[in-house]
Amino acid sequence: MKILNFFLICFSFFSYCTLAFAQSTTFSTEQIIVGSTASGAIGVDPADLDNDGDMDIVSASTDDNIVAWYKNNGSGNFGTQQIITTTANKLNDIHSADLDSDGDIDVLSAGDKILWYENDGNGNFSDPKIIKIGGNTKSIYTADLDNDGDIDVLSIGNVTAWYKNDGNQISNLYK
Repeated sequence: MKILNFFLICFSFFSYCTLAFAQSTTFSTEQIIVGSTASGAIGVDPADLDNDGDMDIVSASTDDNIVAWYKNNGSGNFGTQQIITTTANKLNDIHSADLDSDGDIDVLSAGDKILWYENDGNGNFSDPKIIKIGGNTKSIYTADLDNDGDIDVLSIGNVTAWYKNDGNQISNLYK
């Protein structure tokens, strides 16, 4: 009987803690970052693109071929669309990472090409550098896949592939 009472007390306490924790997590109402300026929005990624210590937003929209970013003022309020490019065709995904190890976050887009936009550290981006031409890349991600200290690119589409970053450029290693 003592074991049963102990079990019931423990179960009741656990249930109370679980319920109390679940009820303490709430979310605010929807806050629009990008409205009608992104036609056919397909992807979003948070990153500190201007090196000011807060998370900005990078987005991609397929109807208008735009890759853009939105500056965070530090309080969760975002500025107007800052266009990175208007020529990224058949966009499917967007991702951000420091691909050239210079301390700022660059942007990748995926669609009929995988493109890299180099950031100067202030939120100004280079013309696209082509990592892959052709195919229909659905998703991209980055990681140091070969443990050499450089961030590589991983993609999935018709095939799953990775693109080795040799520290100077990203090259196609496996398809």
